Amino acid sequence: MSWVAVFVSVLTVSCVHAQKLAETSTEVRFQLDLYAPEDALKGFLPAGWTSNAATQGAAKDANLRAIFVDCLAINGPDGKPLGNGTNRYVYLVAPVKDPSGANAPLVLGGLTDDPANPTGPWGSFLLATTHTMQRTIRSSTTSSQHWGSAIAFAQG
Repeated sequence: MSWVAVFVSVLTVSCVHAQKLAETSTEVRFQLDLYAPEDALKGFLPAGWTSNAATQGAAKDANLRAIFVDCLAINGPDGKPLGNGTNRYVYLVAPVKDPSGANAPLVLGGLTDDPANPTGPWGSFLLATTHTMQRTIRSSTTSSQHWGSAIAFAQG
């Protein structure tokens, strides 16, 4: 077999493992950096993982982040809208170190307004039964957002 055939065969095998585009989206995001008591946060971390709070800058000492996402347009690989074409969700992320010491973001959970995907992109969300969001843009650098959500709890 010639070197060209070997190259083509290796290229073909490599392409078999390529990832497939699932969706594209246009989003507006904002993040709140928060502090939670370390003992409370430890209960959410897998064994061997540790909190990795920011040590400098505006987020100094932040060990929890609330990330708000307003998906303005969600399209499938064919360019057509997925579901109703929009979604809003908020999720909590803890900056952590895994047992090897590598930095990682750990998604703790979130809320979504999408009844077609109530567990969200990471499978750990709850469906917000009530949700509102209002955005006011004052200039290219100034805006305000007001979010409200509620979930249904079963008591027993």
